[in-house]
Amino acid sequence: MPLCLVSLRRSFGKLRPFWCLLKPYELLELLVESSIAQSQFRRSTEFSNIQDAIIAVVGLDKSTVNTGCSMRVANRRNGNSSNHTQLLAAVPVHDAAECHANSAVTFFRPGSPLRSYLQSYVNDEIQMIVLQISKPSSYTICRCVSFIPTPILPPCTGRKINANIVQDYYIDEDDLIKAVQAQKLWPR
Repeated sequence: MPLCLVSLRRSFGKLRPFWCLLKPYELLELLVESSIAQSQFRRSTEFSNIQDAIIAVVGLDKSTVNTGCSMRVANRRNGNSSNHTQLLAAVPVHDAAECHANSAVTFFRPGSPLRSYLQSYVNDEIQMIVLQISKPSSYTICRCVSFIPTPILPPCTGRKINANIVQDYYIDEDDLIKAVQAQKLWPR
């Protein structure tokens, strides 16, 4: 448990619980998958000057219950709501102060998976492949995979990515329909 400040005036600290996702990239993948599957995904050019991008909004904020680091997908229609904003990490007590000192020992502590993920995201190093399978007026199945390609190129540099589809992993349409009907939308 990190030692968090609970009073900024007296620099009074107490041990407070802290949790964070060990694989924070999976949250963004799930948020994008759900917005596509629910037909709520919009292209980045509909709301910004950025082309062909998935834009995530990350923020640290204190509520009456906790201090949290949250994420939402800006590409989601009407996505700026508590329904579509999810926590990446939190200090789940109301008395921890919202200050840099607490953020440094929790969200941004050295070695934290959240810290390295957010730094890679800010540096524009993370790429995402989106695989979408749709049948008009029936279903949409989506699977996203995040990765950091090597070598790392400067921000906003175009990159060609080649992929080979493994035939053993191919799902025929009948199996796909059965999986959708059983609510098993994609193997994880």
